[in-house]
Amino acid sequence: MRTFVIGDVHGCLDDLLAILEEINFTVDVDKLISVGDIINRGPNSLETIRFFKQLGSSFEMVLGNHDLHFLAVVHGAKNPTFKDKLTQLLNAKDLDDLVGWLQTRPLVTQIKNYSIVHAGIAPQWDIIKALSLSREVETTLNSENSGHFLHQMYGN
Repeated sequence: MRTFVIGDVHGCLDDLLAILEEINFTVDVDKLISVGDIINRGPNSLETIRFFKQLGSSFEMVLGNHDLHFLAVVHGAKNPTFKDKLTQLLNAKDLDDLVGWLQTRPLVTQIKNYSIVHAGIAPQWDIIKALSLSREVETTLNSENSGHFLHQMYGN
């Protein structure tokens, strides 16, 4: 099994598919890991998130700031900005399913001897602290308090 780590796809599904074809990525044989920001900015956030979701156990990811921004928009904690390319995703028939799936992704994960995170770990934290706080956020995002948490994330 080969493992590939990719970052900041931002809804650019065609580019992602071209890369996966170039490396001969094989579902159920290889593993694809994203360091987050799978949506927004690019032209096809909806199909990108659907693609990653359908990879099942061949795919893992951590949440990036654009993924969290999208969750905040869904929960009414944030308004979309003029730069956002989320309209198609926000109007998707399977929005609830996609949001539910995204909310189960961690902020930090470990795969073998590697720590996967979107934008780094605070220098005063060790990996144990980062993983613990990540689990705390995961638990909150998957609870009735997810909307409140996302409001607080952007609060003053």
